[in-house]
Amino acid sequence: MSKKEKQMKFEAAAPQVTGIILCAGTSSRANLTYNKILHMLGTKTVIETVLDTFANSKASCIVLVANPKDIPDLKNIAAEYKQFKSIVVIEGGKTRTQSVKNGLNATTSATDIVAIHDGARPFITKELIDNSINSAVINGSGVLAIPAIDTPVQTNGEKILQTLNRETIFNTQTPQTFAFAQIKQAYKKIPDDAVYTDDASVFALGGFTPYIVKGCSSNKKLTTPYDFLSLYNTYSKDFRIGCGFDVHKLVKNRPLILGGVKVPFSLGLLGHSDADVLTHAVMDALLSGSNLPDIGNQFPDFDNKYKNADSINLLKIICQKIKNKGFSVRNISCIIMAQQPKLSGLVEEMAETLAKTISINKKLVTISCTTTEKLGIVGKGRGIAASCSALLSFDDFNK
Repeated sequence: MSKKEKQMKFEAAAPQVTGIILCAGTSSRANLTYNKILHMLGTKTVIETVLDTFANSKASCIVLVANPKDIPDLKNIAAEYKQFKSIVVIEGGKTRTQSVKNGLNATTSATDIVAIHDGARPFITKELIDNSINSAVINGSGVLAIPAIDTPVQTNGEKILQTLNRETIFNTQTPQTFAFAQIKQAYKKIPDDAVYTDDASVFALGGFTPYIVKGCSSNKKLTTPYDFLSLYNTYSKDFRIGCGFDVHKLVKNRPLILGGVKVPFSLGLLGHSDADVLTHAVMDALLSGSNLPDIGNQFPDFDNKYKNADSINLLKIICQKIKNKGFSVRNISCIIMAQQPKLSGLVEEMAETLAKTISINKKLVTISCTTTEKLGIVGKGRGIAASCSALLSFDDFNK
């Protein structure tokens, strides 16, 4: 049977591909106080960026192998990925080798192909993943690798003992993809305390042949502090800062809505819409940063279409407007100024609502509350004000 016939037969059988994504490190070499897979790349974490790419590939199931302290965060992230047939978070081991073993043991027996990937390689592409899978279908393995650029040498730590032929030297990357039954068998043969830096070597020790698939230099692993510093060149195209402010009067017989959350209180804010001052301040900050007219121009108070309008729905419209201009929101920082009621217990829900509406991570939304020490309209309990600062990136210079 030819390679093409093998692939056609395999794909006709609707094979199941599982991605094992390794996230169990401590990020000690990166000098971070948290796991690097939770580092923000724009509006998403490193691991979310990886999962987004796998979601568009031939992989239908995911096993996230995690550091125990990161399991709650990764479970929250995993819950958002409904497009996978299954996505589970399991505890990793003390070494990469042990973590891969744990991942293989947690992989469902229905799996035909397994793609093992470093969670700290966020620049992987759908094409590279699928190319490695296709190679595994035909050959039993598909290991991404790129030719060595510099001349490799063998040393004793001080002196060069031998210059190696660069033409035959490749640097392996991930994913490294294999027939599930074969890679699991290979890992069973090695001791639990063995340490290997990649899976192709274990596959070879198991008596199988690792096949090379052309990788890409952009598929780099984030490891050192320099790797993270260099990201700022990638993610710093053009930044804009926007500022917004709003204030409304407190009156009877009106609901009090702040950040899309109904606040239990005897008074509410007076306005043409629902008078959500926090959301209004956010909208004006986004409009300001993207050089668009303010909300008074966008949603005039003489237009009955916006009578008692839900400000969260209006925020969705603003987000689409700034997106159409080539902007994306990097973070927002808000202050609510109110003498009463006490709002600290509702801030988390407000942040979640705003983050979901803007489509950014909740960690990128900051809301603080303050009084005006009984000074002015706010201090006398006659109104509530809010301000917002927003950082936007200008991602499309053609708009």
